[in-house]
Amino acid sequence: MSGPNATAKIWRNVTSPTMKSKERGKVSVYHGVFNSDELLDFSSGLNVRREKGGSVKKAILNTLEDMPDSFRYLNGGITIVTRAVVTRDLGGGKVECSFHNNASIINGSQTQGALRSYHGYNDSGELNSELPVEVDVYVIETEDDDLITEITVARNVQNTVKDISVFGRRGAFEDLNKVLSESNHPVELATSETDKGYFDTGKAIQLLFALMPEKFWEENISFPRNRPSIYSSKAKWLKYYGKEFTYPSDEEKFNNILDFAKSMLIPAIDLYIEARESDYWGLKHWRTKGIIRSESGIRVTDGYLFPFISAHSVFVNENSGSWSLDLPDGYDPRKIVARMKKIYDMGDEYKNVQDFGKSPLIYEMLDLTAEKMKL
Repeated sequence: MSGPNATAKIWRNVTSPTMKSKERGKVSVYHGVFNSDELLDFSSGLNVRREKGGSVKKAILNTLEDMPDSFRYLNGGITIVTRAVVTRDLGGGKVECSFHNNASIINGSQTQGALRSYHGYNDSGELNSELPVEVDVYVIETEDDDLITEITVARNVQNTVKDISVFGRRGAFEDLNKVLSESNHPVELATSETDKGYFDTGKAIQLLFALMPEKFWEENISFPRNRPSIYSSKAKWLKYYGKEFTYPSDEEKFNNILDFAKSMLIPAIDLYIEARESDYWGLKHWRTKGIIRSESGIRVTDGYLFPFISAHSVFVNENSGSWSLDLPDGYDPRKIVARMKKIYDMGDEYKNVQDFGKSPLIYEMLDLTAEKMKL
């Protein structure tokens, strides 16, 4: 099996009679009670959440230290999914369990993280002298990879797992990260809510929809283009993309969207990063909370960036199924910024940066500015 081994103090097969009789899609479920030091080597690679510490882990550690004898009853335990588990009766009620090498904790990563801290676990496998505590463990055995994914997601729904973790586990962002990796791009998209140091995946999806040409949108998306909504509803567009990836309402149209996304991801991210910190915003005469000044430079907020970036959708073209951002010879980003500044000066209704990003009129006016550069 070449996976982790653990000895259960109690081991029961709790598979339902209906599931036991199935020939295909079979799932076996086991309940075991293990000493905590038997559970430290398991991976949590299939979990939609990584262990992230914080107040939850601290609370678990407090229970371990204050009431170790009652830990089994005060903690929700751990759930492991595996393609196979082989057992051997050791006598005295103990059962040795050998797991497949891809066995993974799918619920209870925070508990395992606390147990590792409690036992002083490190890469060498050395432990401190803390006595082990009993932990309830459910083991789900199945060879169905799609079912493993669904079980992983479903087992975390009660904990309000964020969409990025759910869709990340289902592989919704793999194609996009592959594009970045193959291009040696310095950023990588997060695939879990606990990922740190990654580019904001929801932001990347927003940028892709913001750069989508109107004609392409009308041909492949069933509802009208609403660019203020793209700016104001990051969660909505992440959910839309993730759901269409998982259960496409029209597979051909989503494949078109995916092809667009793979072509335009790097131009979209690069444009956003450049515009966010560029000096072409004419700061001397623009006093607004939407542009943050510091000793290290400037940072433009999204209420200005999304109308600016969306205007570039008029420069996006398709050639033999591949999309590109083709800036014309007359392109000058300062002209778009100058137009934005004039709109800002038109009245108090444009002074608030959030309202600025939610105005349909502003997007239309900036499109006209960008179109003139193509002449």
